[in-house]
Amino acid sequence: MRQFVTDRGIGGFVNLADDDGQVWQRFGVTTQEYYVLLDTAGSVVHKGPLTPDELRERVTALAG
Repeated sequence: MRQFVTDRGIGGFVNLADDDGQVWQRFGVTTQEYYVLLDTAGSVVHKGPLTPDELRERVTALAG
């Protein structure tokens, strides 16, 4: 997880290692490339795949 965060430049927000798959099940994640992004209120603002650039842009927007 740490290497992924470093490689993607997404260390500005909390990242989660879901080793037992509970979070995947809760949000309906079906593949590794699937992202669920939450805003500060805990509302889902994105569900689905993202390219590395799209992920970086969305995380930057959420952090701003």
